[in-house]
Amino acid sequence: MCRFWFVPVASPLKAVVMCLGMTSAAVAGCTMSADSHRQRLVVAGEWLAEDLGDPRLVVLHVGSEDEFNREHIPGAGYVRMPAMALAVDSTTGLRNELPNPKVLRDEFEALGVSDESRVVVYSANDRVLYATRVLFTLDYVGLGERAALLDGGLLQWKHEGRPMTSEVDSFERGTIAAGPRRDLVVDPSG
Repeated sequence: MCRFWFVPVASPLKAVVMCLGMTSAAVAGCTMSADSHRQRLVVAGEWLAEDLGDPRLVVLHVGSEDEFNREHIPGAGYVRMPAMALAVDSTTGLRNELPNPKVLRDEFEALGVSDESRVVVYSANDRVLYATRVLFTLDYVGLGERAALLDGGLLQWKHEGRPMTSEVDSFERGTIAAGPRRDLVVDPSG
């Protein structure tokens, strides 16, 4: 089973280096059994392009709203990052804490995510930090086995000459019954 640990560090640069190292080690060390629901942690643009018509597929755009309104992958929904991480938790005073699981479920359900969905998250630019935060948040909500990152994000998608749109779709509300995976986070209250 794969686990991720968060270690406080003094320097933001050191945190990024540690995160990249731990992520590489964790991904390299993760093995999946044949009966695992996880199909892939990272999916190629070719795979996504072939599956865009699948009604169970939910594609999530992570970047600025202006970027999303200008161009995005057809059928993608826009992820509001403030809904994924509290700027400052009013109870603990900590930054970037996960919101209440019900708030997260509501946010993902509004984007059409359900327990049966296959979710692909992509970054609109070369900064994947926020896209990986959304992937982690999907794992916390209980859908990690059904979520993946798009390899190379939107930049690679465009480089491959794949379709883009500025049309904003509406989504049929999803239903998420899965519960939060509290084993993925540390409670500061002990």
